[in-house]
Amino acid sequence: MKSYIIKENKNNLRSKKRFYKDKYLLELINIITKYKGTFKIHNFVRDLLYVKSLEEYDAILTKYLIIHNEHPTIILQIYGLFTNWSPFETYNMGQLKGNYLELLSYSYMRQKYSQKIYEESNIILDNYQSHTWDLILELNEKLYLYECKFSAKILKRKHIDQMTGLKNRIPTSSLFLVIYDTNEIIKFNLKQLRKNTGKDKYDKIIHQINFITIENFTSNPF
Repeated sequence: MKSYIIKENKNNLRSKKRFYKDKYLLELINIITKYKGTFKIHNFVRDLLYVKSLEEYDAILTKYLIIHNEHPTIILQIYGLFTNWSPFETYNMGQLKGNYLELLSYSYMRQKYSQKIYEESNIILDNYQSHTWDLILELNEKLYLYECKFSAKILKRKHIDQMTGLKNRIPTSSLFLVIYDTNEIIKFNLKQLRKNTGKDKYDKIIHQINFITIENFTSNPF
């Protein structure tokens, strides 16, 4: 019998509704999750989500068609979606990037698991309440907990400590940090977060977390 409770954060879920109703975002997720191949496509989407003008879209398209000349059909399809969408005119792009990655991760998980996937939820155990996890899956009496960060640069030490704090209370749980960045960049930023913690101790902390990086998105990484 499990000793914890999973409680959805209603306020967080309400704030996500506008993203979940956006036809362009849903179509983008649909294109990506159906696609099987190089992570260059994910890099293309990532680059488009960082810019704020149609002219910059054109420059990115040209770069990918010349330098990364694989899969031109899907690149042009995604480019067309973005030019019709122009999300920078509607959204705070930081919020959009975070919700894109969370929805992408959720969609991949729905392809793989029939169990309920909790979004924006807390774990409550006795007097302890966790931070709000982006995604939680219960499978075979075990917890799988996911935190999504679009960029390694927004990862803070407190995020690492929050994640591993739950692992200390529920040792059988599995922690996943999904970062839409390269493994090299993630490793560099993790080193900066060690601060005054001894290297051996910090390595043990980081070892508790499973990382899903942009390189893993060549197929369903969940």
